[in-house]
Amino acid sequence: MDTFDPLSLHLLQSKGQAELLARLDELRSLGFRRQLALPQLVICGDQNSGKSSVFEAITGVALPTNNGLCTRFATEVVLRRSNEVSASVKIRPGPNASPDHRHKLGIFARSHNWLQDIPKLYSEARLIMGLILDGNYSLDILQLEVSGPSLPDLTVVDLPGLINTPGKHQTMEDVAIVQNLTEAYMRNPRSIILAVVSAENPISQQIVLHMTKSCGSRTMAIITKPDALEPGSASEENYFARVKNQDTPLRLGWHALMNNDTTERRSLHFQRDDMENLFFTTTIPWKTLSPNCIGIESLRNRLSKILLGQVESQLSDMSTELQQDLELNRTLLAKLGPDRKSNTAQRLYLTTIAERFQALSRSASAGEYHDPYFRYHPQTSVRRLRSIVRNWAEDFAADMEERGHSYNIYDDSTSDGPQQALVQLTSDDPQPVGRSSFIRGLAELLRQSRGRELKGLANSQVVGELFIRYSLKWTNMAKAHVFELWKKVKRFLDDLLHHIAGATVGEAIFREILDQEMSNKLEELNRKVDELAAPYKRIIPSTLNRKLTAKIYRLRARSGSNSTDGTHEDVVDVNFCSEVLDCMESYYAVALPVFIDNVAGLAVENCLVQGLEDLLSPSKVAQLTNEQLERVAADSEDTRMARMHLAEKVKVLEFAVSSCRRCEIIGFQASAQNYREPPKNDLNEYVKSTPDPLTPNELPTPENSPSEPSNPPLSPDSAEKSPGEDVYIHPSRSSDESGRSGSEGSLTDATAPSPVTCLSPPPKSPARTGSTSGSSQKDSLTKVSTRTAMRKRILKKPATSLMEDKQIPWSPEPNFPRKSETSKAAFPSEVFMFSPSRCVLVSNRAACI
Repeated sequence: MDTFDPLSLHLLQSKGQAELLARLDELRSLGFRRQLALPQLVICGDQNSGKSSVFEAITGVALPTNNGLCTRFATEVVLRRSNEVSASVKIRPGPNASPDHRHKLGIFARSHNWLQDIPKLYSEARLIMGLILDGNYSLDILQLEVSGPSLPDLTVVDLPGLINTPGKHQTMEDVAIVQNLTEAYMRNPRSIILAVVSAENPISQQIVLHMTKSCGSRTMAIITKPDALEPGSASEENYFARVKNQDTPLRLGWHALMNNDTTERRSLHFQRDDMENLFFTTTIPWKTLSPNCIGIESLRNRLSKILLGQVESQLSDMSTELQQDLELNRTLLAKLGPDRKSNTAQRLYLTTIAERFQALSRSASAGEYHDPYFRYHPQTSVRRLRSIVRNWAEDFAADMEERGHSYNIYDDSTSDGPQQALVQLTSDDPQPVGRSSFIRGLAELLRQSRGRELKGLANSQVVGELFIRYSLKWTNMAKAHVFELWKKVKRFLDDLLHHIAGATVGEAIFREILDQEMSNKLEELNRKVDELAAPYKRIIPSTLNRKLTAKIYRLRARSGSNSTDGTHEDVVDVNFCSEVLDCMESYYAVALPVFIDNVAGLAVENCLVQGLEDLLSPSKVAQLTNEQLERVAADSEDTRMARMHLAEKVKVLEFAVSSCRRCEIIGFQASAQNYREPPKNDLNEYVKSTPDPLTPNELPTPENSPSEPSNPPLSPDSAEKSPGEDVYIHPSRSSDESGRSGSEGSLTDATAPSPVTCLSPPPKSPARTGSTSGSSQKDSLTKVSTRTAMRKRILKKPATSLMEDKQIPWSPEPNFPRKSETSKAAFPSEVFMFSPSRCVLVSNRAACI
């Protein structure tokens, strides 16, 4: 088959999925193609594992396999839904392609009405890529893009085979090229990986299974060439267990396909699906497998559900992203406000901003962060104003206590005193000085400050003058800290206006109104700091703090107990100077906390934080002149264009959000269209899957299939009971006069319900088996004979007809007749209840699971 067959791809989507894809096309037409990237099936595996056959079975594109042409570069078939049928071919350059090579590949691009001559395209692509030698590989990608009304949005990729052992014309560089190319596709989060595993080789030697461990949640393993296994061998048992997902389980499971060789693929009369159907329905043990994990038809069904799940996941993420984008654009549009051509509209707009400004500034000052504006983020920490002020106050107090004094007086009576004090200092750090040295300097100050006081009594001015020198840095340090807080408050106001009114209007309001007000606040702050520091610059200190007197008495008692060498007069002078120093330090310890509290409360709170909400109020807006309104609130050309653009974008996003929600509903309905709620009784524990004991001779064929359009009613009396056999109906066993599976009248038809499986109860326990009473036999679950004629009737007869034979109306959901509405004759002991997923034969009950 050298043509493109869209029928295979059409089977990858159900009716519900087709409606979903149509809705997605609307979203893509609105410009959301990036958010809805095409899902991607990546077919990879070892060399000669049957990747190209799997690729052909899924897409209908027959890749040439002679001379190994299809294994030298990656091939992408990009499918797009479109009202017009078209196809194009191009080669996408590899990441390291030179400019000349890119130009040469660009010449290859062409368009076709249909893809008719794929082998010729491959030969030309191979030559233009420079793949002359048999062992060469290329990172260039051949891309076949096809558009059509019935095609799903999908990309299917066929990759070169992974090299286990380099051949004659292969090098280790070729091994690395193929492996890196495969890993690059595997890393794509939207890729569904189909790891093709050939049953001809031991499972442990399959490189692709080791590579997919990191992406196992997106991997389905496909076993090819099961007919090459020796019946009953350990290798067959190994692969058989994996198809059942028992050994090396994968989230997406395992699947088995039967490949056709090159000769069969070239034959016009070869029907791939028929041969595969025959193998899986006649060969032991493969015919005992669930129909969901064998054959190309069930693979397409599984891939359809997987792709639908991926689209639903994208829709969920996209819905959240669109909703956030919609809220953001609505906020931006609200900041721009309505069209403002008149002064009245401008004043009304500014009044609205002022009201919002007052509310948020009050909340920020009070530390009430309930508004979404205050949601914490490192970049928006400037918004929590009360936290900023409190943190500033703590830092200010700590800095004043650590560096507020001019001298760091240490005890120099010990040998390590100076070393402890003389650490690395900055210009702002207190100057270290020994206590004895400081006292000697203080003695000189006392002699120069003598007045009329008696000898031995200190002049109070000496304590004041010493305190002034000791607290000389208070004013400058306080002003520096206050200035830093003022800048933070200014940044808060700027951010608040940007949040409420946008960048343009916010900057205009700040420039026209708030900038001068904040400058006035800074001047008021500095005046208040000078006022608070003035009492501590007087010669005579003053305080009513009783703690000062108690502290002085304690210091006197301690100094009196210390003896000093020298004459009596020297001892008196030293003790006197030490007492003066102790008085000054005691006063400093009392005055510093008062100054810190005054700066934080009287200066910062009263002069800076208090009244911030009044900087922009409705009353101030009412006082603005028309000229000021024009400068602040008039629309510029950029603002008008931005408003128009945002309004259009909001409209598109609202439609997109609505469409996305509709898509989610459609996707949910498509996922649940085959689901049936299990009955709320104990029947589930009696239901099990059983193997199919059919023989090849019992398969329905065009020759032995009944020719009548309808069958007689199926009744328990017409069935020959066989206590040791159950019926297992394989979906691929229905056939019509042409012998093809899935034809009209079959339960596997696209318009009919999904494949039907007849299940029977498990064996009873020995205690119950021995019971032969009529009541126990009546309550037991009757088994159905495996005669070929009965199976043919079940396969040929539609589910609706079967329900009519049993006088039970068919409905999409299980319909259990009530005893009051249905006689015992109308509800026989053996009932078939069909659903798209299961059929359970029960006694006196119908259960759909």
